Amino acid sequence: MMRRPVAGRMYVVAMIALGAVLMVGTLSTWQPTRPGLFAALLVLSVISSALKVDMPLGAGSSCISLSYAVDFTALLLLGPAPTMLIAVASGWSQCTFRMHERNPAYKTLFSMATLAVSVAAAGATYAWLGGTTGITASAPLQPLMAAALVYFLTNSLAVAAAFALSSGRGVLRVWHDNFLWTISSYVVGAIGAGIAVEVFQQAGQWHTALAFVPLG
Repeated sequence: MMRRPVAGRMYVVAMIALGAVLMVGTLSTWQPTRPGLFAALLVLSVISSALKVDMPLGAGSSCISLSYAVDFTALLLLGPAPTMLIAVASGWSQCTFRMHERNPAYKTLFSMATLAVSVAAAGATYAWLGGTTGITASAPLQPLMAAALVYFLTNSLAVAAAFALSSGRGVLRVWHDNFLWTISSYVVGAIGAGIAVEVFQQAGQWHTALAFVPLG
């Protein structure tokens, strides 16, 4: 990390700190419910995050995780607090398994923090627009798509900024060239999560709903 420009190092540290603050603040008020569903989504997210697509960038490399749909399903069914745990676990898995070389600790922590911030932003957007979470969750299209867009922008711009500050390139240029095209996967993942929630409401069985979560 010390080889990176000062601005890049400061940004990474700030993002890790922000993720930690959000995690502590959100989880301090969390009352665990539906442990079976939480455990199933956690395991599914960790496994699917290993099915990532490597994406070379000018200052290194990144990857697209396939666990987004699982994490978004968790956001709708469980709410932001447990979803942060699930997303952070998937971030650790993504940076640990099926890697050509071992990731430095700061990269892993940065990825985990970015996912925590993305979940917090998407959850706040979804609730602000009237979407509900939990056992009585509904997935109206407008809040769902808005939350997906906020998740995509938060996550992709955060990662693009890290690479831009390390390479001296513009943030928007890095984002446009390397991340903009991935928006379709977030839209598909959000729609799949919405379908899973609707199935859950109709069937009343969370293991049936998980069968409708897209993984690729």
